[in-house]
Amino acid sequence: MADKMTNRQLAALETKRKLMYAAKQIVCEKGLVNTSIEEITAACGVSTGTFYTYFKRNV
Repeated sequence: MADKMTNRQLAALETKRKLMYAAKQIVCEKGLVNTSIEEITAACGVSTGTFYTYFKRNV
């Protein structure tokens, strides 16, 4: 049986969903090269560090 998600897990999932939606909207409007992580996070009202919590940087 699957465990029920906690409120914290649900909030994290919602934050990731918002980031992905904002990124899609901004990239479609401005193009990938002209989109910054700062724009995406500002649109969601979260910090840049939050973005990197959900999307790891590949260096």
